Amino acid sequence: MKHVNTTEMYFKVINCEEADELKEIINKYSQYYSNWRDYVNNVMLSNGLSYAVKYLRENARMCAEYSICKGCPIGDRECRIMEAQEPEKIVAIVEKWAKEHPEKTRQSMFLERYPNARTDEEGVLNICPDYIEGSCRKYEGVGCNGCRRKYWSEEIHDE
Repeated sequence: MKHVNTTEMYFKVINCEEADELKEIINKYSQYYSNWRDYVNNVMLSNGLSYAVKYLRENARMCAEYSICKGCPIGDRECRIMEAQEPEKIVAIVEKWAKEHPEKTRQSMFLERYPNARTDEEGVLNICPDYIEGSCRKYEGVGCNGCRRKYWSEEIHDE
């Protein structure tokens, strides 16, 4: 079986915002994840798109963290078998890992230093990226709120 670039998959999933886009990602990688596509579709139907997207993002983040599978909580190259035979178990493992390894975002790092900073009704910092970066053109086409949401939710990687 061909090697999967988990980092590429991770960035596609975390930047996904539409159900159709998520379906494209699932279809592209489904040959590597036997029952994964069906299971994710069932999760989407029962728990909603936001839950499925969160699971996929966390799964891709975990997979990127253990890109050669060494030390992976699922096991060394055991995910294909577990996805086919015990998809509920793999979801539980990913959820546990995500709780133990919270994502560091621009916003979480900013709030560590400035915990009383204002956020909007969705919990996103009320600071325009233009005030920090000098430009917000990186996210053209999503409007001010979308730009702000994308900017502050970007994951920060330890170097």
